[in-house]
Amino acid sequence: MRRRELLKTGLAAAAFAGPLAAPRLACADKVTTLTFVPTSDLAVLDPIVTFNRPTRNYAYLVFDTLYGLDTSWQAQPQMVDAHDIDDDGLTWNLRLRDGLRFHDN
Repeated sequence: MRRRELLKTGLAAAAFAGPLAAPRLACADKVTTLTFVPTSDLAVLDPIVTFNRPTRNYAYLVFDTLYGLDTSWQAQPQMVDAHDIDDDGLTWNLRLRDGLRFHDN
């Protein structure tokens, strides 16, 4: 086989095989269950009383926070709709978003 014929054959094979090798996009079924597999057992379920990293990671998946950090490390409201700070700087008044649900309700 000559070099030119080999090149043509290779290009033709690549053209036909290309779509077969392309990733296939599919829509997943609606997920109703989240399975969390920590790297170790959770020390406690309350993220406030531990420095255990798996417990902290679990807490961020389950619980929301008043504020979160954006990509510039600036605080952005998550559960808070608005806030104001008293003149003394010691008292913050937070107004929560409508529609929030708490685990003890």
